[in-house]
Amino acid sequence: MRRVLLAILLLTGPLAGCTSPDRATVEDPDWPTGQLLTYELTQEGETARETFLVYNHTPKGTDLLAWNLSRPNLTSPLTQFDEEHQPRAEGFSNAFPFPIEDGDEHEARIAGADVTVTWSQTPHEGPLDADRELEGVARTQDGEQLAVFGLSAGSPALLTYAEIDPPDGAAETWELVDARLHEGWNQPPSWTKGDWWTYEGSFRSEQGSSKVVYTTDDTSQPNTQRELSPVRVEDRVLMLPFQGWRDGDIAPQSGYISNVLSSFWSWPLGEGKTWSGSSSVGERGDEYQALSHLSLRAPLPDGSVTTTFAVEAYLSGRDEPFATWEYSPRAEHLVSWRITPASEEDPTLNFTLEDWGEAYHGEMEIPRRVQVDQIPARGGSFLSGPAEIDRTFDVPEQARTVQIAPRSFAVHEPDVDPEFRLTLTDANGTVVLEHNASQFQDQRLSLSSNVEASPGDWRLQVDIGEGVSVLARLYANWYETETVDFR
Repeated sequence: MRRVLLAILLLTGPLAGCTSPDRATVEDPDWPTGQLLTYELTQEGETARETFLVYNHTPKGTDLLAWNLSRPNLTSPLTQFDEEHQPRAEGFSNAFPFPIEDGDEHEARIAGADVTVTWSQTPHEGPLDADRELEGVARTQDGEQLAVFGLSAGSPALLTYAEIDPPDGAAETWELVDARLHEGWNQPPSWTKGDWWTYEGSFRSEQGSSKVVYTTDDTSQPNTQRELSPVRVEDRVLMLPFQGWRDGDIAPQSGYISNVLSSFWSWPLGEGKTWSGSSSVGERGDEYQALSHLSLRAPLPDGSVTTTFAVEAYLSGRDEPFATWEYSPRAEHLVSWRITPASEEDPTLNFTLEDWGEAYHGEMEIPRRVQVDQIPARGGSFLSGPAEIDRTFDVPEQARTVQIAPRSFAVHEPDVDPEFRLTLTDANGTVVLEHNASQFQDQRLSLSSNVEASPGDWRLQVDIGEGVSVLARLYANWYETETVDFR
């Protein structure tokens, strides 16, 4: 159809050019960084939809970076342009001498051949908000058609069509099927509830694969947190680094991560962007510097490649990074994440993205819990010794575990030889948990624990001496399976 229209326009073009003052013009384009362009792209007889990201921050001009490319090794003379929006590829010059008007004709070099390019107005039948475009036909001195280009007569002017068929090279065809601006591509992601990600990896002693879903916002925190909930309750410990993300900058809010990386991001990300923070992984809580750079053809689990930001964090005076993470603007989350403390050989955290999507629907295990006891019994700051506790509490039938919650601990004053003992006995009369004074470290003993539940009356016994204080909350935990639908 293009060639039929072209033949008609070549016959009528000069007359139209003389009689109509409204001649279509394509100005020198101002392609914004973040413009996403999707083309039906044919190379070597194979057609696929390929999406590119317009990127202006290169020393030589504008590049079309990978956003969603099905061909990892895709190359083309139409992916790199100089500051005048001319292809930078060898064998090309003066292909688009902006501004271009209906009826213009100029000499150029296309795919290594000297050609004459003639431009004619034609209706725009593509996805843009434009009714006209200019079509340029490049012919050799022998009159052979070497290439056809389409440029939209709008703002910004975009390449809507290209067909290059060099005699001694590979033919290719581009046809624009979608264009949209993604201004915040290097800013914090904008998740929608129901977005989900599946990761495989390990965290401390836990390892496996888990799907997490953006389900709720926790507004009870000092800064609102976006909650990512594991589909299976059993994966909660594994996925602790992924469960809470600060709403403002989408930084992880796990206590472990906050200690290791005090400053996770510095938005907007960019090639060579650096920032600093403090970390607990060094011998003295060292300062670190983080460095981000663009990874131009990073593979994703679906087999495509995209542009990502790879970040490395270095402790002062060390050559190897102790932490690395890679963020994909397309997947809107981490592709990989690894932390290896300086004193250890194996990573304490190591995750890789397996899959992602949106509008989660399906079964999800919803955590439930009830508080069964607390120390002090009526609340307050601490129970201080000398003191004794010997009482029972009921564990409901549906409970799967009994938990002494995080942030439950005992402390003792300096220069005190602490006396401390805490014992939990289950409904069958079996001692299932015991803490004692030998477990204190730097005057503190963490009581956080989880044990298998049995329904009935449990017994809590605590004996604390002078100069020792205790704070604890005890829960019975279980889950209920629900069908969740974010469509």
